[in-house]
Amino acid sequence: IGDLVGQYCARPTLRSEKYKEQVRRSIEVDLRWANKRALDITPEMCRDMHQKLAKRGVTMANMALQYFNTVWNFARRMDRNLPESPASGLEWFPEKKALNAPIRDLTAWKKAVDAIENPVHRAAYMFGLLTGLRRSEIENLTWDRVGDELYFPLTKSGREFWLPLTDAHHRILLSVRGLDPRYVFPSYGETGHIVSWDHKSVPGTLHSRRHTFATVGVEAGVPEEVMGRLLNHASKT
Repeated sequence: IGDLVGQYCARPTLRSEKYKEQVRRSIEVDLRWANKRALDITPEMCRDMHQKLAKRGVTMANMALQYFNTVWNFARRMDRNLPESPASGLEWFPEKKALNAPIRDLTAWKKAVDAIENPVHRAAYMFGLLTGLRRSEIENLTWDRVGDELYFPLTKSGREFWLPLTDAHHRILLSVRGLDPRYVFPSYGETGHIVSWDHKSVPGTLHSRRHTFATVGVEAGVPEEVMGRLLNHASKT
């Protein structure tokens, strides 16, 4: 495992030394698996270690195994014969969530969103979750930017941005198409588009969806540099 950690951290797209140190420490110090062969690590070992580390702190326990998943999925992209990560089936411990922390219980989140009476707000929540767009990008989105992909001539990162759209995105867009000739998510207010669409009944914050998009993507094996481009980060840190 130690060799895989070294290869993962050696990638030029990983520029943050702090992040690299966190990955190394989690696997080498917290898990103590640097000298183990990848194929010798079992789901049972992951569950036992997750439980053991939780006695020192659930956040640290979750983080250690999540970093392990990230390194494993990186290795799997290089060797398709490598099986699914033995830590992929873990149930993460509930944590005291930061304000914009990723949403872990997506089933409860979806149920709360489905209960929102305003259909435009429902669509905006779902579109945000499936695109990772910033709040302002959703609010100001106009139909002339929607095609097979979304196009933003200028974003917070100071550059143009194109985001591929899937059938799931188009189904959400179909639910609001025809409501307004200009704005995708319209409102009767002065701006013409939604502004106040926070619902206390929905877990997390509006920005939590962006973090969720990133977290789920990385845990599913999407390379961090690709997630950075999908999130339109100015730089990968």
